Amino acid sequence: MLATETNDQAADVAAGLKSKVVANLRQWLHKGDEVDKCNASRALGSIGATAATEDLISLLGDEDIDVCIDAAGALGALGANKAVPQLVDALINDPDGELKSAIVKALGEIADPAALPILLEIATDRPTEMIMDSNEDWDDWWDMQQQAIIALGKLGNRQATPVLKNLLADEDSLDIEPDILRALIGIGDDGEQVVIDQLAANSPLSRRRAAHALSLSTTDTSLKSLARALTDKSEDVRLAALQGLVDRGATTYLGAIELLKRDRSEKVRREAILAYNELEKLAARESRATADDKLAVNKRLLEDPDAEVRIAYLHSLQREDAVIDDDELRRQTTVALNDRDEQVIDAAIPLLSKWEDRDTSEGLLLELLQRPRLSTTLMVTCLRSLAALQRWNVRVSRVMTRMINHQDGLVRFASLQELMTLEQNFASLNCDGSQMSTPIDIVNDALDGRVAIEVEVAAVTGDTGSAANELENNIDEVEGNDEAATDSAGENQPAGATSTLDSILQDNARLSETLQPTEPEADDEVEANASLIEYRDLVKNNIVRAEWLFTQKDDVGVARDVQHLAARLLSRLPQHLSADRSNRVLNSLLMALNADDLKLRVHAAESIAQIATEYPDLPGIENCFGGLVTQFQDEQWDLKLACIRALATIRNRVAIPILASALEHPRAAIRIQAIHAITELQLNGNPIPRKAHVPQPPPSLAEWFGSLIDLLHDREPGVRYATVDCLKRCLESEEISRQPDLVDTAIDRIVDSAFDNQGGRTRDMALALKSVALDKGTENLLQRLESLPGSYERRFAIEMLEHMFRDSGQPTATQNT
Repeated sequence: MLATETNDQAADVAAGLKSKVVANLRQWLHKGDEVDKCNASRALGSIGATAATEDLISLLGDEDIDVCIDAAGALGALGANKAVPQLVDALINDPDGELKSAIVKALGEIADPAALPILLEIATDRPTEMIMDSNEDWDDWWDMQQQAIIALGKLGNRQATPVLKNLLADEDSLDIEPDILRALIGIGDDGEQVVIDQLAANSPLSRRRAAHALSLSTTDTSLKSLARALTDKSEDVRLAALQGLVDRGATTYLGAIELLKRDRSEKVRREAILAYNELEKLAARESRATADDKLAVNKRLLEDPDAEVRIAYLHSLQREDAVIDDDELRRQTTVALNDRDEQVIDAAIPLLSKWEDRDTSEGLLLELLQRPRLSTTLMVTCLRSLAALQRWNVRVSRVMTRMINHQDGLVRFASLQELMTLEQNFASLNCDGSQMSTPIDIVNDALDGRVAIEVEVAAVTGDTGSAANELENNIDEVEGNDEAATDSAGENQPAGATSTLDSILQDNARLSETLQPTEPEADDEVEANASLIEYRDLVKNNIVRAEWLFTQKDDVGVARDVQHLAARLLSRLPQHLSADRSNRVLNSLLMALNADDLKLRVHAAESIAQIATEYPDLPGIENCFGGLVTQFQDEQWDLKLACIRALATIRNRVAIPILASALEHPRAAIRIQAIHAITELQLNGNPIPRKAHVPQPPPSLAEWFGSLIDLLHDREPGVRYATVDCLKRCLESEEISRQPDLVDTAIDRIVDSAFDNQGGRTRDMALALKSVALDKGTENLLQRLESLPGSYERRFAIEMLEHMFRDSGQPTATQNT
């Protein structure tokens, strides 16, 4: 009951303040200049000030045409039925085309039947008395006609049907044909039949538009017409009808859509598969087709000449609710894995994780990963599918570890990422009892540099086979292959490994490789097509140019790149992790925080921040405080930024005086982050123990609030906005709300900030005032309206009041009094 009373009181306060604002703005409709009248009209319409209807009607005859236009727009926004006669009169008698357009739009928003005759007239004929600027290429009547048609649809009066039907037959109305069709649907049965008749039109464009319009209907008749349009000779019409059936959830037509999977158009077949899947899921039942028919359709889809159709079908099998028995799934997966198109193979690999025989699936995935010259795309998909099997054993552990060492950064990233995914679901994994380590242990070893270093050593010594092959040979039932480490000429791969960014640049070249490409004959190479050679040269040049864009990047080796990736991924610390493993991760991140590698330090700080955000009470997290403070002193701005974020999450208020030094940093991003961090620590930081030795005690919340007020004068708009956001948070605290002088000063400075920024943040500042100090903010702005020197400045105050009271029917936050 108390909460209800509080909400009612807040609503009453808001209603009273809104009445004061409306009364004030109504005065400006009469005493202000033309700019004030325009701004006040728009604001009154936006906040739903029906009390201002008569004032706005009086402005329809104002000598300034812009005032008339804004008054008409406000009356439309208010749905002012009582203004219809005056609006119609102005529409007939005022020759200005722009005003006429605004009035027609307003009449459409009001949707009063009294406006029907004039709307029918405007939809049909151009007013003879209308002024048209000879220098203009646009006739305002075109806008008027379109708005009139939309309004007729809203009115839903059958008298408009013949008028709209005649417009459809007019070639000059082709551009507004979609609006006419939608209006006819809005009218009902008569209008809908006209749209259905359009499905027999000669123009495919008109038939397609009619199908789109019928998707807005709700009748069975229109649904049947859409289904018949599935047989239209135009591909675009069939696609529009198909989408219309999906939009309307027409599950009764699943059988017809399944037949469309055999359509002569590749695009229609592909979209039919997607549509069928969506509707089948909605219906939560199988298709009415027999099992034999379904298998025949599936076989046909896998043999379709268009790879996109084959891919779409395989994607449909990946859905959790896809119904297919295991034997058939295995047969179809096997067929797809031997497809000539790599993207089809890529769509088939995830199906291995759906097989009931997980041992066989695991073995096939491990075999695929061992195939020579397997593309990056397929390798990444294999790793994800392997993790989807939800199994953890020696074979999976070793292949994941080996892939961490891969020369391609995308593969390294996928391996580490899937290890973290396995760790997140470790409680539900099918685990081999002999495997003592968990996935996160491997990722942690990677961060400590105990995984990829073997490849780095091999690259330096030239021995590319020893370390990698030793790991390879330990994978049960998987045959090692030295060719995987050599190029097509049998020579060793280059020792310099690529970073993840470089791998992305090079990945397009590998996408064109098949699963097991054959080497070209020497004669074929000599006789290669000249245009192909030219294309290859162009690709090489483009790669060089792309690499030039990243001149600041380091030549990142495998070990370093793996550490970067591991540091980033360890931010996703699983909830189930034991205290020992959590501490080990934190210790590894702390070691990385003190590494010579700047990028690694940044990643470590960001991960600590993420872990502290999710688990603020995690034992050992406070041990990161000293390392973060040390790294905060570094002049590298990205490291400083990461440390500020991390220090805010650890909740040690001792960091506040340290972070305060960043408020003078030349980079706005640093100042913004420091403002948010200090505010977070002030409001949610842990109390400092009484006997703790603190070199410099942090300021009180009131003192920090005063500093925030001063920061509203910062030269950067982003800093000022961050300051307002933090002032808002502080104003919600009881300590600040009890100090009215501070609150008044803050509100005054917030309003000043909106004006200083030339209105660029009026909405943000207004919403901040609305949430914490609606009453005082309103009084401040109303007082300013009376003292501001001109309409340019008053515009900002009116806009802020508009944003504060738009949709103010809902109870607002508790007001400061």
